[in-house]
Amino acid sequence: MRIVKNLIAKNEKTQLVSAIFDECLKELNYQFFNKIELHLQKEDEMKLDFPDAYIYLNYSDPFIQSSDKKAIKIILLKKLICLAIMSKNPDKKIPDFIMEILTNREIIRKGHGKDLFYYYYIILLQYEPPRIQELSIFLKINIPWLSFVSLDNYDSKFLKKFIDRFEYTKAFESMTRDLFLVVKEDLSKGKLLDKAIEAYNIIKNTAKR
Repeated sequence: MRIVKNLIAKNEKTQLVSAIFDECLKELNYQFFNKIELHLQKEDEMKLDFPDAYIYLNYSDPFIQSSDKKAIKIILLKKLICLAIMSKNPDKKIPDFIMEILTNREIIRKGHGKDLFYYYYIILLQYEPPRIQELSIFLKINIPWLSFVSLDNYDSKFLKKFIDRFEYTKAFESMTRDLFLVVKEDLSKGKLLDKAIEAYNIIKNTAKR
C-alpha cells in the first residue's frame, strides 16, 4: 500500500500527526487499499475512490494545536475505519449519524474505548447548553452514549447524562425513539443496518414536512 502525506508545514504538530497516522496504519493493517493520502491543511473531510482513500485534517483543530495524542489518534482512527466501512458497503448510502456509531463501535472493539470516551467527554464539556432547535444537533449529541451501548454500559450511561444539560423540544425524543432502539443493537447482525437506515430516513422525511 502506498502512503502519501501532504503536510501544511514541517513542525512538531504536523510530525506528531504523521507519527500517529503511521501507528494507526500499522495497527489497522488495511491491505485492501492501494493508496491512502493524508492531507493536513484546512479541510476536514475524507474521500473514497476505491481502492484509493483520502483523508483531510484541519490543521487548526484544537486537538491538533494542543498536541493531544489521545484525541488525534481517535480522529485518525475514525477517518480510517469509516473509509473501510464505506469500501465494504459500496451500494449502501449510510447516513453520517449511523456511520459514526458504526465507526465508534469498531474503535471500542479494538481496545480504544477509554480514549474515545475521553475524546467525546472533552467535546461535550465544550458545548454550551443552549436550547437545541435542530434535529441534526439533537442526533449529534446522542452519538457518544449510543456508541457505547452494550459495549460499555457504564460509559454509555455517563455520557447520556450530558443530554440532561441541554434544553430541547420533547418532540425530538418521540421522533427518534424507533431509530435509537435499532441503533442500540449490533448493526452488523442480519438486516439491522438496513433497518436503522430506514428508520433514519423516515425521521429526515418527517422533519422536512
